[in-house]
Amino acid sequence: MNEVGGTQLAKLVMPSAETPTKPQRIARFIMAGDVDAFWPVWARSLSPKEPKRFGRWVGMRDCLLVVLADSLADGGRKAAIAFGVALAALSNGTTVHVFLSLESARLGTPTGSDGIMPRGFSEPLSEYIRHFADLGGQLEVCSSCFEEYCQNLPKDERGRPQLRPGTSIHSLGIVAERAGSMPIVTF
Repeated sequence: MNEVGGTQLAKLVMPSAETPTKPQRIARFIMAGDVDAFWPVWARSLSPKEPKRFGRWVGMRDCLLVVLADSLADGGRKAAIAFGVALAALSNGTTVHVFLSLESARLGTPTGSDGIMPRGFSEPLSEYIRHFADLGGQLEVCSSCFEEYCQNLPKDERGRPQLRPGTSIHSLGIVAERAGSMPIVTF
């Protein structure tokens, strides 16, 4: 089993004995290496002009975009599943971008995940985000959502809400731009 900062990845993705949710089952497929069972048919059939490498199209599974547009009203469960899927993909060598929109934009700040302990999970949400960043995941925040939902959070020296180290701000246009070149999973 792959190690993530001393914590087993399986513990992060399937932390309890509850019946697994669909996102948890998806994460299991990714962890098991059965990505063909996870990726939709349209994602497996990119342009035949693209070169194949080891029986798959280059670029198709080398990147993944996870879009989190959840309100966190569920106590961070969907966010934990989203980061679990992202961690599983990172452990398989995939470049992963997590795009935070709406209320989840708060997770792009240093204090936005404080106190969020998803029910049925072994670690607080902040640990999932830390593991994601430690493994080289790209955390991105919607620019207008950041302005709207993060205005009451701690500010930097310029008077803007602080960002987690390594986090970048983008418009929704980047999601549309990437839609043609990589699979997207939305939570």
